[in-house]
Amino acid sequence: ALDARTGAIRWSTGLGSQITSSASWVDAAATGGDPAIVIGTNDGSLVQLDAATGAVRWTAHSSSRPGAGREYFYATPTVAYGRVYIGNTDGWMYAFGARTGKLIWAQPAGTYVYTAAVAANEVIYIGTYDGNIIAFDAATGNRLWTAPAPGAVHGAPVLMDGLLYFSTCSGCGQNGVRGSKRGPDGIHAVDISTHQLVWSDPDGKYSPLVADEQRSEE
Repeated sequence: ALDARTGAIRWSTGLGSQITSSASWVDAAATGGDPAIVIGTNDGSLVQLDAATGAVRWTAHSSSRPGAGREYFYATPTVAYGRVYIGNTDGWMYAFGARTGKLIWAQPAGTYVYTAAVAANEVIYIGTYDGNIIAFDAATGNRLWTAPAPGAVHGAPVLMDGLLYFSTCSGCGQNGVRGSKRGPDGIHAVDISTHQLVWSDPDGKYSPLVADEQRSEE
């Protein structure tokens, strides 16, 4: 953690593994105490740290698979409804309690999950490398609907005005041990009410869409 004004290091905490996930903020209401951050690691751990001191508050894990161990958290965690939602490269979607790190639910999603989740109206949306957009009930983890994507979904979904925007990557996952859908690079939009793809553009690959009141960019 760096001082935003000076760049000086405030604290540094070793987590015992490489980190390819980004950290997410957890406010005091969600933790039941002081603010925290939560981040995934390459050994399949999800760690919450005190935002002020860097002290580890809890550590949770993805499921261990026989003969394979745990796979890593690449996705940025999504904090909503008092829970932390995060997909794993094992192809599962997980929900942990934000206060305790206790596993609330885990659901199979696809071959790989690299995208951060979108939380809106008590629904969790993600994309998968086998080419699907999936909506889960935030409380139970039940799958509400699935919509096919043109390829492997790598760019995190963004929800605006009833459209879920995401990007696909033509080469992502092609050398993996599990299948990945072949398809074009591009950015796409799915209508969450009809579950239909409404438009696509070839300019996109890895990144989520960013927008303001006047324009959107990818």
